[in-house]
Order: sequence, then structure tokens, then C-alpha cells
Amino acid sequence: MNLSRRLNKSPRLFTLTFSVVIITLLILYMMSGEKDHRDFVNKIKEAPLFTYGFVLRYSNYKVKYALMIDYQTTIETTFYSDHRGCGQCFNLAPQLFTHPFPVIYNKNDKSLHRILIVPDDFKEFGIPYPDSLNWVREILGE
Repeated sequence: MNLSRRLNKSPRLFTLTFSVVIITLLILYMMSGEKDHRDFVNKIKEAPLFTYGFVLRYSNYKVKYALMIDYQTTIETTFYSDHRGCGQCFNLAPQLFTHPFPVIYNKNDKSLHRILIVPDDFKEFGIPYPDSLNWVREILGE
């Protein structure tokens, strides 16, 4: 008997097979997103330079206690706008507008940039956390 007939006759087998397929696809999707992120970080690390950026707005992001942050920066007289998710930024929300934040970018491809806010952002790029952002650590309780 072929697989489709067996699946039709056994709802449990169908449910199990369907679940395994969905879980496998979700794992592959998450792995590809993580790889894309690592590639992005590595490209910036190839030729890093710094500037400052400002948070323009934020909104809840996918989950209750994470934010999607829209920011703008200027690199060599050109404005760049972008956004990023930040799971640790929820408690920082009101203060995000009142401070400039470092932005790291690739000097050869200025479209590759990222605003750095929380200590984990700096760790990801192997950069010491600046004293000017100690107020962030205090709010995060670190």
C-alpha cells in the first residue's frame, strides 16, 4: 500500500507525519535566519567604522516584551534609515528617544549598518560596552 493510502486510513499517522514535516521546516527556517544574521554581522566586522544614530520610533515586535526599533543615522553626509528587533529594549522604551546610540557599519558597504543599544549588541561585534551607555545597564539591571 502506498504512503498516501496509509495516511488517509490512519489519522494518527497523518497527524504525526504532518507534525514532523512542519517542525522540520520551522527548524530549517530558523537556521537560515540565524545564518543570514551571522553573515550580516561578519560582513560588518570585515571593515567596521562607527557613527551615531537616533531612534525615530518603536513598536511592539512579534512578542509582547520585544520592540521593533526604527532608527536613522548619517554616514558621510548620507542619511540611512533601518529597523531592528530588540528583545531587551522593552524597559528602555521611553528613554530610547533621548539619547544617541553608536551605529556600526561596513566602510566598504555603508548599507550594512546596525544600531547598538544593549550589552549583547556590543558582545556580538566583540566591542567593549561604552561608559556613555551605563544608564542602559542600570535600567536592564546588569
